[in-house]
Amino acid sequence: IPADPFGGQVGWQEMKFHAQRKLSFDVEEKARRALDGCYKGVLKMDIFDRKFHHPTKVNFPPGKAEIELDMAIAISVWFEVRWCTSLERISVLDHSPGDSFIVCISACRENIIDGYYRICCRRQGKSVEIEYTKVQSLNGGLMRLIAGKDRYHEDRKQTPAELWCQLIYGFD
Repeated sequence: IPADPFGGQVGWQEMKFHAQRKLSFDVEEKARRALDGCYKGVLKMDIFDRKFHHPTKVNFPPGKAEIELDMAIAISVWFEVRWCTSLERISVLDHSPGDSFIVCISACRENIIDGYYRICCRRQGKSVEIEYTKVQSLNGGLMRLIAGKDRYHEDRKQTPAELWCQLIYGFD
């Protein structure tokens, strides 16, 4: 084993984007409906802001309209002059109706960005807590040249995890 197993790795350090929000409702039933509505939106991958000129696009395998455990999905992102697509895998999908859910979407193969998205939602009484984490690093020298680390990070600041948390508020 090398003295520093990570020492010779090519690439940049991972970038982590994280947001956490807590929503309060006047009755427990509304909190349950909000959590389950959010889960339904995540199943359809309705999690990216559509207001941008080139919004992120998600494609499902033929005949599918919702994510399933172990399913591969294609996520296409606009980088400067063209669309780039990564295949991602639904590696965790667990839902306890009205109480909680967790979804993890991991880099799989033919990916331009290594990392994962993790979406976790828990209800406690009349409150729902939403936690979103995205950990990523660009793959390959070509992607570094096209996007550049500073530009990639700045673009992600324009669509921060906080914005994603705002999007899922509307699923009630």
